[in-house]
Amino acid sequence: MTSSRPLFSICIPAYNRAHRLPALLESVFDQSYGDYEVVICEDKSPEREMISNVVVAYEARQPGRIRYFENQENLGYNTKSMDPDVNCLWRC
Repeated sequence: MTSSRPLFSICIPAYNRAHRLPALLESVFDQSYGDYEVVICEDKSPEREMISNVVVAYEARQPGRIRYFENQENLGYNTKSMDPDVNCLWRC
């Protein structure tokens, strides 16, 4: 039986990392294995607009592969929770 959910999630906290995000996403999408999703969480950083622009550009190139979340307030490093729909810890 096959599932429509990806086998695993690559979770990327993107706080103030707009300049690093393109290289990171290029590295992820260059892999030959394809049963994954990319979850990007933006924790209300000053670079929110730049991060969002990078995500939009990559979503156009990799439709359906990226899940992007923007926190309405900065939750900080130690407020991780487990999302049952994502196979990793994240802060969104």
